[in-house]
Amino acid sequence: MLEIQHLTAGYGEKTILHDVSLSYPPGTVTAILGINGCGKSTLLKAAVGLIPIMGGAVLVDEPRARSVAYLPQTRRLPELTAGRLVLHGRFPWLGWPRIYRQEDHAAAKAAMERLDVAQFADIPMSQLSGGTRQKIYLAMALAQEAPTILLDEPTSFLDPGHQLRFLELCRELAAEGRAVALVLHDLPLALRFADRLAVLDGGRLTALGTPDEIMSTDVLQKTFGVRIFPVQTPLGINYVCG
Repeated sequence: MLEIQHLTAGYGEKTILHDVSLSYPPGTVTAILGINGCGKSTLLKAAVGLIPIMGGAVLVDEPRARSVAYLPQTRRLPELTAGRLVLHGRFPWLGWPRIYRQEDHAAAKAAMERLDVAQFADIPMSQLSGGTRQKIYLAMALAQEAPTILLDEPTSFLDPGHQLRFLELCRELAAEGRAVALVLHDLPLALRFADRLAVLDGGRLTALGTPDEIMSTDVLQKTFGVRIFPVQTPLGINYVCG
C-alpha cells in the first residue's frame, strides 16, 4: 500500500504541500479535489519520486517502480507506435538485458483490449486523436500491473461517454483489489464514482471522507465556491453544481 506521512514538498525553495498525510487503501477509488494550483499534481509527483520531498515520508510495500503506476497530466508525444508505448509499462519488470518476454506482450495486449484500443497497436501515436492517445497511456498504466495507480486528470480529452466508461473501469480495478487515486475537476463525477474524496486547499489536506461524509459538511462550498445538490435519477443519485 502507498502511504504518505506528513509530506511537505514543492519546487526549489517554494513549498506547495504542507504536512499532508494520506494513504491509498487497496480496493478503493480516491478522488483528489481542489482548485488549480492547490497541490494536487505535486502530491502525485512527490508520491512517485519525480520531485524531492522537503519533509515527511512516502512509504510503499515494494519497489516503487513496480508497485505504483503513474499517468501524468501532460507528457511529451513519443515517436512510437501505440503498441510499443503500452509495452513500456512493463519496463519495471524486465531484467538485464532489457528484452520483452512473452508475458510482457500478453500483459500489454490484455490492457489494450480492456480499453478497446488493440486495433491501434501498429499506428504511430502522432496519428491518433487526443482521446485515443489518452486511452493508450491508460493502457500503459494498466500493463504495469501495479497494485496502486495514480492518475492526474485522466479524463482529459475523453468525451462524456468515454469519461463514464473510464470511471467505471476505475471501479472495476478497485473491485479487483487495486488502489486507484485520480485527480478530478468534475465534482459530480467524483461524488458519483469515488469511495473517498481528498480535498486540498492551499497545499493542505482539509477534508478526507466518503462522498456522504463530505456532502454533510460545507467543505466543497468553501473550497470551490459552489453548492452541490444530490438529484434522484432513474440510475440512482447524481449531483449538480449550483
